[in-house]
Amino acid sequence: MIKYVDNFTKQKLDSIRKDLNKKYRYNLFEHVMELLRISKNTYGILLTRGKGDIINLNRMEDERLTKLGKEKTGIFLPPNNLDAYIEIDINLKYVDFQTQQLSVNIINIIFHELFEAYMMLDAEMQYQEAHDYVGIQELALMNQISHLSEYIAFGKVTRDKRYS
Repeated sequence: MIKYVDNFTKQKLDSIRKDLNKKYRYNLFEHVMELLRISKNTYGILLTRGKGDIINLNRMEDERLTKLGKEKTGIFLPPNNLDAYIEIDINLKYVDFQTQQLSVNIINIIFHELFEAYMMLDAEMQYQEAHDYVGIQELALMNQISHLSEYIAFGKVTRDKRYS
């Protein structure tokens, strides 16, 4: 189930879906949105403008912390009424880490973060496994929508300093 944190988020995601569906009748972005909609888990989604961060939290055990003998607490958990919380600043501009020239479309970032949350919660994958799987799906999305992005969110990305 999707819980939009505010009206702007719902409107923006609906607009992205409408634009993509107009040109690409059925695409992986729409598939992910449908998976989230029918999930037994509750996904809180917030798209911000100017907050400057990407946050992806869930209630699943995280082997990155377990290996350190730690448990998820406080800032690593979503709000109480949610199983996952994804927050993305849509004003951010991202580029590939190596050359810092290849742009990453915000739609790629949104797709990657939402699908990664789904794979961790509903498919019960650990972070790295979910991240890698979603990266492969992101390549498929880019094959469907070739003009979407020059680089994938799955790769190592950084903020574009030209827009900071």
